[in-house]
Amino acid sequence: MDSMEKDYFSLLDDIDALEEEKRGKLEEIIEIDIPSIRRFIDEKMPKLLERMNDEVRKRKIEIITGNSVTDVMKNSVIAGIAAVKKTIEGIKNGKVESGDDLKVAYRDMLIIFQNIFSYGNYYLDDLCTDEAKLEMELSKTNGYLEKFDAYFHKTEAEKNGEMEIKTKFPVGSKKVLYFVFFSKLEKKEFTPEEAEIELAKLDESYLNKEKLRADIESGDFWKK
Repeated sequence: MDSMEKDYFSLLDDIDALEEEKRGKLEEIIEIDIPSIRRFIDEKMPKLLERMNDEVRKRKIEIITGNSVTDVMKNSVIAGIAAVKKTIEGIKNGKVESGDDLKVAYRDMLIIFQNIFSYGNYYLDDLCTDEAKLEMELSKTNGYLEKFDAYFHKTEAEKNGEMEIKTKFPVGSKKVLYFVFFSKLEKKEFTPEEAEIELAKLDESYLNKEKLRADIESGDFWKK
C-alpha cells in the first residue's frame, strides 16, 4: 500500500507536467477524464488510507499479508497507474498516438483502471463507511466475499497426499464486481429485476447462480 500511495500522488505531477494538447491526447487514449482522476486521487484513496490507519489504531485490526484490499488495489489502481504513466511517457516521446500503440498488457490494465472509476468507487466508499467490511477486507484473503462462501463453487486439490477442498473466489480486481453485487443485495438496494441483471454479469464458473437465485426468491439469503 505504501508504494501505491507514492505512485498515485506522483501521477498527478506527471499529468500536470503535460502540455494542454497532450493532456487531451491522454484523456482520449485512457478514456478517463483528468478531473475524475484528480478527484479519485485527492479524495477517494486518501480517505481509504486514513480509515485503514484509524481502524488499525483504534481496534487493533491485524492486517494480514495478502489481504483482500491489497489484492484488489495491486491489480487495479497500482496496475492502472503504471499503465497511465507508460501512456504519458509514450505521448511525451511521440511513440504513442493511440491506444493501439500501447502493448496489450498496458491496454488491458487501462480497461481495469477504467472499471475502478465505476464499481471501484462503490467499493472504496463502502469500505470507508462500513467498519465490519473494512475489517474483513484487511484480515482475510478473500475479504467480505468469504461471508458468502456457500454461493461460490468448490474445487479439490491434493496437498501433502490428501485432497483439500477450496472455495473458488475471484482474485484481484475481479473481486470488486462481486463485492458490489453482494453488498447491494445484502442491503436490499436491488429490485428483483436489477438483481437478475447484475447477477447475469457475474461469472458462473465462480458462482452457483442456481442456489443463489433460489435463496433470493425464498428470502433465505437474508436469513444467513
